Amino acid sequence: MKIQNLKTLVAVSENRSFVEAGEVIGLSHSAVSLHIKALEDELGVLLFDRKSRPPTITGKGVELVLHARKLLTILDEISGLSSQENLMGSLTVGVIHSALINLVPPALASLRHVHPKLSISLTKGGSKDLTDRVRRQELDVAIVAEPDNLIDDLEYHPVCVEPMFLLMPSFVLGRDVRTILSTHPYIWYDRTSWTGSQIQRYLQSQKISVQDGVEIDSLEAVEQLVRHGLGVSIAPKSTCGIDDFCDEIRVVPLDNPQPVRNIVMISRKHNPREKLAQGLLIELQKPKPEQLTGNMIPLSECGLKLQRPSPN
Repeated sequence: MKIQNLKTLVAVSENRSFVEAGEVIGLSHSAVSLHIKALEDELGVLLFDRKSRPPTITGKGVELVLHARKLLTILDEISGLSSQENLMGSLTVGVIHSALINLVPPALASLRHVHPKLSISLTKGGSKDLTDRVRRQELDVAIVAEPDNLIDDLEYHPVCVEPMFLLMPSFVLGRDVRTILSTHPYIWYDRTSWTGSQIQRYLQSQKISVQDGVEIDSLEAVEQLVRHGLGVSIAPKSTCGIDDFCDEIRVVPLDNPQPVRNIVMISRKHNPREKLAQGLLIELQKPKPEQLTGNMIPLSECGLKLQRPSPN
């Protein structure tokens, strides 16, 4: 049984799509299908029900994925014995979309340069979904917005802090936050998300009533809707901004106090890939150019400390 076929199976399970799995691990759709078919022929069982679109994993497929993860973890641990300085093995990482734009790529590039034998697989998603997948052991770590209620069986490693701002089209005048929010259509960032619900609670705490407008699940889309004059919004000055908000958007800081969004890397306690995860975390926590322009608050200024797994 080929190890690469097992890696492909795990990738399909994690990404829930043959096509997306292929994009993550660098294989064509046909190559992914061949790897899965080879496993099915070797074991004499169906791993995916191809009658549905996309194909859904069968019970036998789920069982094999569990065993494959254990085997791949053991192989990574064995590879790690060869060097205490050079990281080897594979790490599956979930990333929220805004962090995938600017925060993660330079960290991965630096990590690849220092540890060329380390393989990283990326999966995009929302904070809630990625957190659940870490808990289900489908992902080793995830870079997400920190929730209000921390989960006991997870470790939370601070990466950066993003301040929230009032965004408005350039033609909107004034700087009074309450007046601007109450007199223009408000563009909601998805209130079922942790960041969206945090913004909603801020408005409630300040007793600010808004004129409901569009609600959308993308911070980049929120920025573009504001840019084109469709309303105002509150959003983190986040890693999705390349340098700053665009010229067509006016930005006013919030206060009482200024709300922030904490970006963290989460992992399970006693994570067997802790050493690999720590290597990624080191790169993520390095000062970024955005910190010099105000997009993110360095950890040294926000009082957050790295939560390390307990020795037990």
